[in-house]
Amino acid sequence: MERRSIETEIRFDTQHGFSGYAARFYDGTPGTQHEILPGLFERIDPKAFQSITRDVVALYNHDSNLPLARVSAKSLKLRVDRDGLRFDMKYNSADADHRRLKQKVEGGIIKGCSFGFNIREAEFMQDNGQDVHLIRDADLIEVSPCVFPAYSETSLSFRNTEHIRQLQDQYEAWKRTQERLERIKKFSKEAK
Repeated sequence: MERRSIETEIRFDTQHGFSGYAARFYDGTPGTQHEILPGLFERIDPKAFQSITRDVVALYNHDSNLPLARVSAKSLKLRVDRDGLRFDMKYNSADADHRRLKQKVEGGIIKGCSFGFNIREAEFMQDNGQDVHLIRDADLIEVSPCVFPAYSETSLSFRNTEHIRQLQDQYEAWKRTQERLERIKKFSKEAK
């Protein structure tokens, strides 16, 4: 499972509970992409969460020992809008974890959100001279208010070593293919 975090305002009000964005879609601004490897930027496609099929949970700081809400319990609502993946989580004043989260959000200690997912479909591409890893489809597992958001709008907070190695290998193979294609184009032009 991979995780990304966003530094965006998580809000609390007594009527609606907690709300915010667990993921932001790329909109052309630097804060909606993240440099995951030197020279490689990751972006989330607006269609990445069109088919949420799991019973997604909200966890405190990605800790499965601290569940906060769940879709099937009707304490967590998720929706995709033009900006990203939005969540609304009911506040339960009888739950000590909710009370702690409320204090940390209101005190400005927790400002970010995150999501855990598996990639179903992604591609490498070039956009305006940048190498891009575009997540086209993701299997959403969890959303989390978190302490350390890494992107300024959408970001990487955790990626295990195996995922990094696999992504690096895929990226290097893609770059070699792009270089070969450029050589073929150049040779074709020279041959004419």
